[in-house]
Amino acid sequence: MRRTANSVLTQTFGEFEWLVIDGASSDGTVEFCRLLGPACLCISEPDNGIYDAMRKGLEKASGAYVVFLNAGDELAGPNALGEAVEHLDGANVVFFSTLIRGFGGDRLRRPRPLSAATYSVPAIQQSTFYNVEILRGLQWPVDYKICGDYFLAAQLLRQGCTHRSIPKVVSIFALGGVSTGSFLRLASEAWAVQDQVLGLGLPVRITSACRRVLTGLAVLVTFSVLGRR
Repeated sequence: MRRTANSVLTQTFGEFEWLVIDGASSDGTVEFCRLLGPACLCISEPDNGIYDAMRKGLEKASGAYVVFLNAGDELAGPNALGEAVEHLDGANVVFFSTLIRGFGGDRLRRPRPLSAATYSVPAIQQSTFYNVEILRGLQWPVDYKICGDYFLAAQLLRQGCTHRSIPKVVSIFALGGVSTGSFLRLASEAWAVQDQVLGLGLPVRITSACRRVLTGLAVLVTFSVLGRR
């Protein structure tokens, strides 16, 4: 949390609000946020997981765009927000690059066009800037534990929302969270999105599921090797 806070509070762009949604934890998060004063608005109450917490943050947001960071994630340098804002330009959603960090190495994840939501998320959630009003109009992923961001991206694709994909690193994603802990569950939830939201045929879903599991395993092996150097 301290690493995340430092990356947010050192931004040179000042026209943003920082909301921390805490699930009534006892790990010192609330006390830490109080020390930050008015720079951080902390809401601490029981929730039903990550996407429920995101929903609460979205309800409280007063800006035009929103981006979600988990504890441990970072904005990529003090100019990250300011440079990202220059590319929003009224789009419904804007995707940026992410530096994925974990197991002793870094990997760059470049953004893809919204059409990529046919088989995967166009960008990592921490580098996806949503138009607040558009996001509030989507069905929320209450039944998902891992693929909620994919559920949202699929709806954006289905609705023909405007988007931009900018190959600039905006965030640093800390590998090892919920989304990187269970590739089989990830594949199962992605299957449901492709079936229920996108209406994709069985061959496409099978191919996508195989690619997803193999890619996840390859990432773990790569970072494991880097970590032993």
